[in-house]
Amino acid sequence: MGLAGSPRLAHVAPQSLAGMDGATAWVFDDMFSGQPLGSAMMLWTLALLGLDLLDRRMIWRDFRQEWAIAGALIVAILLVQLLISYTNGGATNPLFLVPQIAISVLAFPLVALGCAALDLWRLR
Repeated sequence: MGLAGSPRLAHVAPQSLAGMDGATAWVFDDMFSGQPLGSAMMLWTLALLGLDLLDRRMIWRDFRQEWAIAGALIVAILLVQLLISYTNGGATNPLFLVPQIAISVLAFPLVALGCAALDLWRLR
């Protein structure tokens, strides 16, 4: 049954999203970027597992470090997606990723603020 089926966890966050709700975001990412289906789920899962390993090493982090780590992961995932598109016959110029990388890294504080607001709303 696992942790997801535990009756105690149902009372912790009753308004939280279901486990498969993230799959819609990954499918949208794959469809929008033209990547093979499942590549976003694989890359973001590996990124989150890497963050978990990093979190065990770095106990104390401030916002600037969080921003740098998120920016590095965004750049790494976009470059790996570019590499995947090259293996599938794509011929995208890597310079086309520069605006997307800049906007994604600069938008991180707004996204983090939005996630914190949603978390506060969920806990009310």
